[in-house]
Amino acid sequence: MSTRASGAGRKKNVVQISNKQIEPIQAPSELLSSVAEDMWNKQAKILSECGRLDPSHHPILILYCNAWHYIVQADESLTKKASSIGSSNVLASEGISGGEKTNPVFTARNIAFNQFVRAGSLLGLDPLSSLRSPLKTKEATYNPFLHL
Repeated sequence: MSTRASGAGRKKNVVQISNKQIEPIQAPSELLSSVAEDMWNKQAKILSECGRLDPSHHPILILYCNAWHYIVQADESLTKKASSIGSSNVLASEGISGGEKTNPVFTARNIAFNQFVRAGSLLGLDPLSSLRSPLKTKEATYNPFLHL
């Protein structure tokens, strides 16, 4: 009586990457800036190479790219404020009663970041999603985050 290895005969979960060229998906007009368009072009390429981008995902990808636009815009605003007042403490501002309160721009940046993370997770663009379902070829594992 021979012992059989566990998983013997089971099909491997290997996704083949096609060698055909994928046509770029045109950035939609709903994107807020060239920063959002650049993000669209990078992520749409990654998602289409993975076979995970269909038209039903476009609204979530638009939200993802626009959230990135707001993050960059808030960072620029915070940097300008820090250079104009000569202080690195731009995360707080003076409230009505004279006490410190969180800078509203920083709060808006955190909200945009949360949207960015959530939309990215729904699209499978976060590192945990790539670990759960990596794209594999015969030679090596393909990680789209390393090829941005």
